[in-house]
Amino acid sequence: MIKMMESQSILETIVGLPSTLLRLPSATLAALQAIDDISDRLDRLMPLLERIDGGMNTAGTGFDLAALGISTAASGFEQAVGALNASMPLFTESASVMRAVTERVGTIAFELVTELPKATQSLQDVSPELAAVVGLLEEVVGNIPGMRRVVNVASTHP
Repeated sequence: MIKMMESQSILETIVGLPSTLLRLPSATLAALQAIDDISDRLDRLMPLLERIDGGMNTAGTGFDLAALGISTAASGFEQAVGALNASMPLFTESASVMRAVTERVGTIAFELVTELPKATQSLQDVSPELAAVVGLLEEVVGNIPGMRRVVNVASTHP
């Protein structure tokens, strides 16, 4: 029984061989055309891959430059923070000196404001010619923002 199946299979193969042989040239031609088509497609694909490679290289260079820029910026920021940390004692000293100077200037301004009305009144009493000078002094004091109010308060409280 096995021999019979084998013989039928071989028989079928032998019977189908002429038609297979007739189809072989067309199948071979189709395979060759497919290979030729693949070659053409690969030829068109290569420039695209080269452009992609160039773009990737450019992007890599851009990333490198960006990383260098970020690193430089971070280094500069660290230097700025270090400089600020080093100068903080100087700022503190400067602020205390400025405060002391401001307090002294305020004291002198207050003394000037309290004594100026007395001096101008004395000058007016001494000579009428000095009344013009007193008027000029009052104008000068009046042009300083807020001083007119201080002069009025100081002159009412001797």
